[in-house]
Parts: sequence; structure tokens; C-alpha cells
Amino acid sequence: MTKYKKSLNILVTSAGVDSAQNIVKALKKSKKFKINIICSDQDKYVAGIYPKEKFFQTPRANSKFFLKKIKEIVRKNKINFIFPCHSSEILLFSKNKRVFEKLEVGIIVPDENTVKICNSKKSFLKFLKNLGYKFPKTYNSLSEIRQYPVFIKPEKGSSSKGAHKINSLQELKFYAKFLQDGFIVQRFENSTEYTVDCYVNKNSFLMACVPRERIRVRDGKSIIGKTHYDKKIFSLIKKLLEDLNYQGPCNVQIFKNKDNLKLIEINPRMSAGGLLLTLEAGINIPELMLRDYYYGLRDILLDFKPNIYMYKISNEIFK
Repeated sequence: MTKYKKSLNILVTSAGVDSAQNIVKALKKSKKFKINIICSDQDKYVAGIYPKEKFFQTPRANSKFFLKKIKEIVRKNKINFIFPCHSSEILLFSKNKRVFEKLEVGIIVPDENTVKICNSKKSFLKFLKNLGYKFPKTYNSLSEIRQYPVFIKPEKGSSSKGAHKINSLQELKFYAKFLQDGFIVQRFENSTEYTVDCYVNKNSFLMACVPRERIRVRDGKSIIGKTHYDKKIFSLIKKLLEDLNYQGPCNVQIFKNKDNLKLIEINPRMSAGGLLLTLEAGINIPELMLRDYYYGLRDILLDFKPNIYMYKISNEIFK
């Protein structure tokens, strides 16, 4: 067992995205660790969001210089643990876990193959189909569509960028031409949508599973939400993550119509919208990750507070 550490230097990458800001807020509420937060992002103006934190500008995640810059930040700041926050980075960090292990830096991300399945909506749907999971009807070609509305979304991407409800073939063709890297078209589901915040520990045990109803959504992120205790959702998520051999944090999106559950997609990272609602309900996933990494945790599904509402508003920062 690794020795318990009270004081940690934490690097939060892609610090401008909402999920990073959620992680920083959750870490600052930790009662188990004294945390010094260091932030990085490709955009230098993101530093203004974190006036009290040390900030470093990095290349884009797809740059060949990105990893070199991260390692430089790690060495100069004696980083103990990294939280990668943007979808574009997760696979890169997964591929290079051993690099950071040699630097004695903690990082918890799923394995490379699991990330590839999660990052590709087509691969994930194929995975669901092969194992008999329910998901919204998906069309193989535009000629198959007999009834509108439908829903179009890019084959890869996050935060619902490029996702639209479509009411006609003409409208579908218009939006499809902008998604040159591929897209998915599915039947529009008139159902309640949930995001489930999860953490699977290093023993592959699902410790955190918090379903949140997405009551109101803006730019793909929940701005009004409510936590729910739902044993059927717990059972579905547990089986899904076991079948994926998943370890680490994620959020899973589902539709619920009465007792009928359909899987939408899975993001191999923490939520951009409602992670703070999960925190308010009693589950601090970033802190759980640190506790799990440094001294291990018992294999118990943690309780949380149901029927907690979140109302998200905008904030301004002046300096």
C-alpha cells in the first residue's frame, strides 16, 4: 500500500473547460488532503479564471509538443497527480500512463482500448448491440428514415457540439454536410434524460453511481438537475462498466421512459455540467480518486442524497 499523503501538488489540464472548473471546486472542498492546484491550458486567457492558482500555457493536445510540455510542468512543480479534463486528452494520457508512473505521478484513466470504444459513438453502439443493450434506434442511411423528428450528432465530440434535433430531410442534409468526420442519426426519444456520474476503483468495483435527471440543458450541459435513487439504473450501469472492464471516472447518459432504460453514450471523464450536484449530494469523485490511488478504498457502493436540486447560473470574474 502506498503511503498516505496529506499534501499534494495537483495538475489540472485543459483548465478552461467546465469539467476542469468542477474538479478544481471539488478538490478545494477536500477534507482529506491539503491540495496545491496547478492549471494548464492551450489558451493563456484561461489563467484569468484561476487568479490564485499557478498557470501554464501548453500546446494543443494533438500537438507533438504537448506531452513534452506536460512532463516539463510535472518536473518543475513536483506534481503528484494529474487530472486530464478534456475528451481530446484522455486517450493520450491513457497511452502514456507508464511514462507518468516512471515520473512517480498519479493518474487514473481507463485503458487505451476502453477509451477508444467510449470516444467513438459508432464503436460504443456496436459494443451495446453485440451485448444486447437497449439504445435509441440508429439509422444506417438517410433513406431508412420514415418519420421525423430525428437526432443527429457527430461520431466523435463532446458537449453536444454539432448535435441537433431534426424535423425534415432537408434540414438533416443541411446539418450533415457540416459533419465531415462522420455522424450518427437516431430516432428522437421523448423520454427523461439522465447523466450518471460514476467512479470505478482500482479493484474494478463501482463505488460511486449518482443518477442526475437533466431537467434543463444548455449547450449540452445540465443547468437544472436533480439527483435520483434508482436501483434499475444502478444495475444497468454496474453491468455496463463491468462489460467494458472500466476503471476510473466516467459519466453515462441514458434515456428513461417508465421502467424502460436506453443507453445513449459514455464519456471517459468527469461531467462538465452536473459534477457539482453529485458533490452536493455527498460524493466527491476527485477526492475519491486521490484516496483510492494513495491508500485504497473498501469495495462499497457509496450512499448519496437523492432529490437534491441544482440551479446553475453564470459567474463573472474581474481583475
